[in-house]
Amino acid sequence: MATPPARLSRRQTLGVLGVVLVTLVAGGWVVADQLLAGRALTQGRAALAAGDPAAARGHLARTFATRPHDAEAHFLAAVAARRSGDRAAAARHLDEADRYGWDATAVRGERALQAAVNGGHFSAVEPALRELAGGADPNAADALAVLATGYLAQFRITEADGLTAKWVELAPTDARAWAARTDVLERLERREACRTAFAAWVTAIPDDRRARLGLVRMMLDARRPPAEIAPHLDWLQAATPDDPDVLRFRAAALEAEGRTDEAVSVLDRAAAQPAATATVLTHRARLDLDRGRAAVGLPFARRAVGADASDLEARFTLLRCLQQAGSPEEAAEAEARWKQLRDDLARVRELGRRISANPAEPELRREMGELFLRNGRDAEGVRWLESALIVRPDHGPTHRLLADYYTRTHRPELAAAHHAGSSP
Repeated sequence: MATPPARLSRRQTLGVLGVVLVTLVAGGWVVADQLLAGRALTQGRAALAAGDPAAARGHLARTFATRPHDAEAHFLAAVAARRSGDRAAAARHLDEADRYGWDATAVRGERALQAAVNGGHFSAVEPALRELAGGADPNAADALAVLATGYLAQFRITEADGLTAKWVELAPTDARAWAARTDVLERLERREACRTAFAAWVTAIPDDRRARLGLVRMMLDARRPPAEIAPHLDWLQAATPDDPDVLRFRAAALEAEGRTDEAVSVLDRAAAQPAATATVLTHRARLDLDRGRAAVGLPFARRAVGADASDLEARFTLLRCLQQAGSPEEAAEAEARWKQLRDDLARVRELGRRISANPAEPELRREMGELFLRNGRDAEGVRWLESALIVRPDHGPTHRLLADYYTRTHRPELAAAHHAGSSP
């Protein structure tokens, strides 16, 4: 006959119940902590997707309190730190994400993004970024930003075309994406597509002044109805009433309606601004030319060429004024300079087409840089020459041209570096 189990005393029973209760409470705390950590991870992911890396980092810090080895949390923290400019934290969290087994492709792409932020050579990070940009990774837009910027810097416009189209699709409220997209479309001379892109930019970011300026300019060029342009001009003038470019656009709209006297009055306001551009001053001079008052327009034309000697329309307007109200000698000199600039710009357009078809040919880029330097566009000229050295670091003619430029502009250390590069 089986022996019946011994009955626990009251004290023993209470002890067992106490142990069970403590275990349940402790387990409950663990479950609660895990739930809170999971919630913080979800909030961090959402904040990052909403473009708030600082908030994301705060949420993810709460995740690490319970889940210090969470690979996804470390990866998201790496992205948030990079976007916040905290390079050390970005590298540390990415190493932890890799250590704890996060997706290798995603880690490789994030390493390339961090390298780009840290000044890494574009050619070194390009393959990984192209892989990242081609997928559905949340970092694809960041990869597209680096790629598009790099291609535009190297004047690889055809390659930047598809990338910028995808970038605005993934990041429709990123003004950098729209600026790059419209830049590409203008360089490709796809005017209607460019106007449509500016309109989409205004719709996506209504308070962006650059978007409105670009849209108005494109609408005026396309001779859109005044009623269609007016709301955008009104918005710009309310925001920056004395901006010379805004006033010029208002004058152009008035001129299109036949209200020339009003256009002249508006342009006089624009021309009086210290920041008056060659385009503003040329427009003012042209209105006087059109009214048979070349002598009145001549000072404006001179100022326009002084503001930008490489502006072809300014050069031509000055020539017309001098032919009617200047000396024959001045007119002949102005005509020679206008023709030289006209021919140079025609060559620039031809080189642009050839570079698009042959982006790895350094000699085309060198010639483009030389043309810009010759016409006073030094910053653009240097960028073209530097792009030639990106595709061919040992290109002697480009080094020699840069050495001459830096010697002429009194920067001997830079000149010496390029003299060394030009040696056989």
